[in-house]
Amino acid sequence: DIERFFPLLHELIEEYPFLSEFFTSTNFSYSNWDNKILNYLNQFNKYKNRKFIFTLQLSCDGPHHINDLCRGNGTTERCLNNFNNFVNRIENELPPNVDLNIVLKPTLSIETLQFLKTKDDIIKYYQFFEENFIHKIKVLGYQNLTMDVTIPNLAVPILAT
Repeated sequence: DIERFFPLLHELIEEYPFLSEFFTSTNFSYSNWDNKILNYLNQFNKYKNRKFIFTLQLSCDGPHHINDLCRGNGTTERCLNNFNNFVNRIENELPPNVDLNIVLKPTLSIETLQFLKTKDDIIKYYQFFEENFIHKIKVLGYQNLTMDVTIPNLAVPILAT
């Protein structure tokens, strides 16, 4: 559980006054993961006089037929539900002293790469990210909240990432 890290997080922040950047990675598919990430971010509220940069790598490989193939049935739906819950709550729960950068990290395997054979397939693939993630963050218009998407990497995605 991510909460077991919080005591160490506070020790590090208190011991190192210039420590300001943190990173975590998730596929947002576990129950209540939106709560866990928001709880993590709220740990920085204790240090209102300091500024933090938090990078949240979000592993989603694409639409259901791509993402679920390697990560398990239902993973995409859980990810999207948790992300939507996260976005709905971020206005009231993102600490003002935290700059949050969400980075989408899609992974394709040889098996899932077959779904991107045509230009239209590739356009639909990126539209999935735009509609389900990027647009939802952009419309909020927060100065301390950004979202980037990377070029898919080729590997073997697993349930735990």
